[in-house]
Amino acid sequence: EIVERVGAQQPKIFSSIATRAASTAQIITQVLQVDASEINFDSKLYTFDVAELENYIKSLSNQIQNIIIFGHNGALTDFANQFGTITFDKDRNPTKSAVVLEATPSGYVFHSRVNP
Repeated sequence: EIVERVGAQQPKIFSSIATRAASTAQIITQVLQVDASEINFDSKLYTFDVAELENYIKSLSNQIQNIIIFGHNGALTDFANQFGTITFDKDRNPTKSAVVLEATPSGYVFHSRVNP
């Protein structure tokens, strides 16, 4: 599903330092044929707070066309529910999630939330 969402443009990958998020990010790099050394591990993504996640995303350069963020279900699901068009139930989703963002001239827009 992630491959379909990002298309031909190689994404910039950001991940929480949490073991499950990091290992999932590494698996996805294999699927996308991206070198695992390209993953940007950041302790700031070890958050369960949607406002912190939103601020993190706003701090990224909108020169990056596609971004995938691996982190904690609570913050990512809240982010997807706040900025997306589909509502996700945190209690029925896995404890890990990924969000795909797309750059626009005015900043990043939520593209999709996936269960890797």
